[in-house]
Amino acid sequence: MKTILSIALLLITNYAFSQVKFDYLKLENSQFFFERVYDYDSLNANEIEKMLIINIPTLKNVTDFQNRQTIMTAKIDGAKIDYKKYGGSIWSVPNFITFNLYGNVSIIWKDKKFRVTVTNMIFSNENFNKNTNQSAFARALNEYNATDVFTKNKGDEMRTNKKLEESGNYIQSFLSELFTISPIKKDW
Repeated sequence: MKTILSIALLLITNYAFSQVKFDYLKLENSQFFFERVYDYDSLNANEIEKMLIINIPTLKNVTDFQNRQTIMTAKIDGAKIDYKKYGGSIWSVPNFITFNLYGNVSIIWKDKKFRVTVTNMIFSNENFNKNTNQSAFARALNEYNATDVFTKNKGDEMRTNKKLEESGNYIQSFLSELFTISPIKKDW
């Protein structure tokens, strides 16, 4: 009886600690995406909107910025994640993290906060020519969909892998820093 109880406890403990936990990377409806809410206690919705309009178009690798009445959209176009800045080395990261990051950005704001969501994240090798007639195998080695990389069972659950967890932490740190913007100074 003790043996069965010990094995059950070991399996439960292993399962509980093997789940990948990210602060800002999420899995919902079979999609893996980044979502972070930035708090600015002293700003109202109009001030946050002005701050976003001024800052977002100036961010490196953020293109196609559009401001609609209740949502801003943009694209991340060929961003390089500096995994070394976050403690990684070329030998410790999966190949895809060295590729360029592409994704769709949406930003929603209200009093005291705004939320950034990055969906459809793709990692693509900048040296790979998409216009040539490459085989599916060649494309698979040069372009990675983040949902496919970080999930299993067609997006039903997260993969549990130490290197993927580290890579996810690099991704969320990069995106968090990218969209951390300074409020407009009211004083001169």
